[in-house]
Amino acid sequence: MHYDAPGMNPRQPFVAASLIEGEQVQSSASYHWIAVATAILRLALWGVVAAALWWLTEKIFMVLDRPLWAISPWLVLHALWLAPAALGTIEFARRLIEHFTIEIAVTNQRLLIKQGWISRHTQEIRLSRIEEVNLRQGVLGRILGYASLRVAGVGAGEILLEPLARPLIFRDALAKAKAAAAGSGVAPPAAA
Repeated sequence: MHYDAPGMNPRQPFVAASLIEGEQVQSSASYHWIAVATAILRLALWGVVAAALWWLTEKIFMVLDRPLWAISPWLVLHALWLAPAALGTIEFARRLIEHFTIEIAVTNQRLLIKQGWISRHTQEIRLSRIEEVNLRQGVLGRILGYASLRVAGVGAGEILLEPLARPLIFRDALAKAKAAAAGSGVAPPAAA
């Protein structure tokens, strides 16, 4: 593979396998750690909801000598708190997988993005087809160093990368690669 290329991240096997003849990685990016922190916070909130429902249903069953429902109180108790706990766990796992499996790279010819672990979603845009790159960064993003980057391409729609770590560095690398590709007349990769 092409792990010795400048800007190549060895944790990006899809990008390395996708490089075509003469293509070199100019820069790579990843999601910011705030995505993991947000996932942990959401899991904790789902846990609070589950604990509150556990407590509430337990109190209801203590007050009532028998349940109002014709089914087992144990089943009702566990169904009420297990639903938010399961939803929180599923959302947490999805966000972690998204965070740790994304590969983002700019080569001298294309912008490559791969998301997913078992099911894979890939996007590639030739640098010559990129119309605009928009950066959206709030106060917390400026302090912690992350932002949303929206890339619009001719015929490719829009790609939203958020929360992107070191967004200004990546945006500048994308702009430099695009300018270099336009100036050098690099032939675009063949469409598959």
